[in-house]
Order: sequence, then C-alpha cells, then structure tokens
Amino acid sequence: MPTPAINLTTTMMQAVIAAGQHVGRKGEIPVRAVIFKSDGILLATADNEVEIRKNATAHAEVLCITQALQKTCSKYLDDRHIAVTLEPCATCAMALSHVRISSVVFGAYDLKSGGTVSNARVIQHAHHSPRSSALLRSRPVVI
Repeated sequence: MPTPAINLTTTMMQAVIAAGQHVGRKGEIPVRAVIFKSDGILLATADNEVEIRKNATAHAEVLCITQALQKTCSKYLDDRHIAVTLEPCATCAMALSHVRISSVVFGAYDLKSGGTVSNARVIQHAHHSPRSSALLRSRPVVI
C-alpha cells in the first residue's frame, strides 16, 4: 500500500500544526503528534510532556502511540499513519517501527536528533519499516 494520499497527508499536517501551536508555551519542545486511520479518522493526538511529567521518554510520539493502542485494543497500528511537527528521534522512530505504523510524515527535519532520515535512520534497520518517512515540502513547519 502506498503512502497515504496527498489530501490525507495534508490533513494530517494541518491537524498537527493547528493543534500544536500552544505546546511551546508550556515550556516543552513544541512537538505534537497525531495518528490517523487510513480513512482519515483521527485516532490519537499528543504533545511533548517531558517537562510536565519530569520524564525524558514522554515524547509526543510515544504518548500518541499509547493512546492509539489503548483505543484499538491492539499491540500494533497497522494501516495507521502518524504526523509529527518534528522528525522523530531514534527512540520514537524505533517505537513507531515496533508498533508497525504504516507511514510517518513530519514537518521539519531534526538535524541533531532525527532518527528517521537525518541521523540515526533506525527505521531502515528495523524489522518493520514504515512505508514512508516524508517531509511535507509544500508548507514546512518552522520551529
């Protein structure tokens, strides 16, 4: 199955941008993640909560995965897609691989800690690789 249609990709990124603008005001690195079903239905959404929870693993992607898994009562997120404001780090990229997410779309490269295409590229070496790690080039997020 190919990457989600461009209209779904655009919808995903618009949801991330619109809902995630307040994250930085909470003292967090402004990252928001949303998970959609292939039919475009929103399944889960989360912000970084590292500072709030005093937990270095409380990244938006991990929290969003947890919500989605609870809602689906499954250990996998096949045929689901995640959109993130910033390229997932290596830990989050591997978590996305472990839950078998279908695709990853992000709004800005993380040249220092990116784990999908910028640095570690861990999903290239995982047992399950999301079908796409794409930057929405038409309107990149400025962080």
